[in-house]
Amino acid sequence: MANGFRRRIRADERAHTAAVGFVASMLIFGATFAAVVQFQNEPLAGHDAESEDLDVKARQALGLIVAQSGSTSTGLAAWHSDADRLQRFGLASDPATRTLEYGKIKNLRSSKLTEDGANAIADYPEVLRGLGLQGYNIHLRSYPVLLSMEDSRWTAHADMRPAYVAQYDDPVAPADVTHSVVAQATYVEPGATITNRHVKDAIYQVTFVLNTTGQQNAQVVETHYTKLLRPGDTDYVWTRYYPIQSWTSPTTSIEVRVADSYMAVAKDTSGNTIGQRFFNGVSMPASGNEKYNLLVHADDQHYVSGETVTILGDHFDKDGKRSNQGIQGRLTVTRPDGTVHFNGTLDLEKNKPGKYECTTCTMVGNWSVLLTTTSGARGQRDSFHVSAAAMFTETSGPDPIAITEQGYVTAIAGGSFDATLYDPATNPGGDVFRASNVRELPDVLSRYNILIIGSKFRQSALEPHAVKEGIANWVNDTGGTLVVLGSVAQNAQWLQPLYGAGIHNANGGVSAPDPGHPILHAPEGLAYQSYNDNGKAWRLKQDDYYTHVLSKGVGNQGSEDTLAVSKPGVFGDGSVILSTYMPGSLMTPQSDLEGKKFLHNLMSQSYTMLFLDFGPAIPPGVPVGSSTRLAAIPHPSVPGAIVEVQVVLYVFR
Repeated sequence: MANGFRRRIRADERAHTAAVGFVASMLIFGATFAAVVQFQNEPLAGHDAESEDLDVKARQALGLIVAQSGSTSTGLAAWHSDADRLQRFGLASDPATRTLEYGKIKNLRSSKLTEDGANAIADYPEVLRGLGLQGYNIHLRSYPVLLSMEDSRWTAHADMRPAYVAQYDDPVAPADVTHSVVAQATYVEPGATITNRHVKDAIYQVTFVLNTTGQQNAQVVETHYTKLLRPGDTDYVWTRYYPIQSWTSPTTSIEVRVADSYMAVAKDTSGNTIGQRFFNGVSMPASGNEKYNLLVHADDQHYVSGETVTILGDHFDKDGKRSNQGIQGRLTVTRPDGTVHFNGTLDLEKNKPGKYECTTCTMVGNWSVLLTTTSGARGQRDSFHVSAAAMFTETSGPDPIAITEQGYVTAIAGGSFDATLYDPATNPGGDVFRASNVRELPDVLSRYNILIIGSKFRQSALEPHAVKEGIANWVNDTGGTLVVLGSVAQNAQWLQPLYGAGIHNANGGVSAPDPGHPILHAPEGLAYQSYNDNGKAWRLKQDDYYTHVLSKGVGNQGSEDTLAVSKPGVFGDGSVILSTYMPGSLMTPQSDLEGKKFLHNLMSQSYTMLFLDFGPAIPPGVPVGSSTRLAAIPHPSVPGAIVEVQVVLYVFR
């Protein structure tokens, strides 16, 4: 959707939606859903004969969509079961009651803008033909109608099951850090020399980010660990980028970031941040014949003797994507005493990492890992530590913004959210996670349908492979909703390989490319024009994965997003919401009601099965006809329950 289009809702449509809403409310599931019209009218920007004609077409087409079930050319199956033979398009299940069929909405969530005659999905050109609207364009939107918290009938969402990842004021392990990039004839080696200046033992995490020249867009992100360093001990951590076929020179900038044992960007003994540096304009070696690079990392910095140690090998091409060819690497795992524990092949499958799980890596001390090609020509190293007992468990209190936001989540989800810190031994029912225990999150993600990465959270703690891949699988495979809130640092690289997103400085004004998006109006009308500007925006590498709801200017680079929502079907049955706003510090002075409203709208996106954005975005400034209807739909996961959805159709040239 785009700014500058013209649309209106006529009085007869309001009357129609109210009547349908009254019928649907007799069947509605719980008090959370309501027979109210939440669609927000945009001011009429002009009127002409073309706009009036488009209004008529939108009204007629939407009337057919909600009133007919549609058909195929064979007549042997409902169109969503035989979508490649779609003849007439409609969403109705029972035309007499205007009840829609969820299976038809779900089919459209995976649709393509170009036609694929063998995908069993109703692609955009097929729907246009089924509506008789060749020569026009449409955008079909649906979303559940929910009660505002200010409505006397509103109750907390008992069916929401959120987890909240909170920013805690964790301890700091001071260090001396020297960043470096060494260019050799056959590779470039970024690294960091780290000296532990803490009074206790510490392990440091080093993240290497390979970027396109002059941009911080994270083509490749990998994480390595130091050995366990005693006070005063020093270690050098590095990675290597070898020449890849068709890699031009120079094409890269490199970030080297060091975090301490508690995942905070490393600081010196005076508290000054010293753990992050960018090297721009780094010259890569001349391109060779290789098509991929290797990387390897222990999945965690620290294991307790007897735990299964997971080591991951991977292979990526020049674009930071996993290689589409399966290869073999040679993995060597060395014990703390210098003897070899394992030396063998590691299969790196097509588009998948290789995994080595060691149940006998029990010797206490610093272990090392080496992954090379089978010829030993290229290699990557990492370290992990095995101790006799758990380490780095010092605790401290949550940041005030985390306390505020946990209160909002409690108000929205009620008793389904336990605002206490999760601990598998002492408090397994807690739904709050922090940097020191976020590695436990993948083990219990299955009990949640919403994951909120709270404001200010140090997101470098989410970079271990098991954590970020666990979250990605949960979103894609189980339909989870990931909500990522604002950060004060540019440290969200964990999202780059998963969702193509990173936080960057942005100082322009905020605009609304899609002012009618439900996340701004349903269930709460948001005063987003008054929200605090944190000077940050999301740069979305996969631009077509997201709907740009609120954007921010970034000089001559165009605009980036302060609020973006993944398009339905892009991440399986799940959804991803990215915002640089912080609900717990949203306005000046802070408005708890507005903070709750904003988070309520974000969390309501967890009803992913009822959200739909089908068709291309509407170009700026074009005449647009629109029509809206309120309809009932059987709840796809609660037998016997009925939910209301608002259905909006835009027609434009």
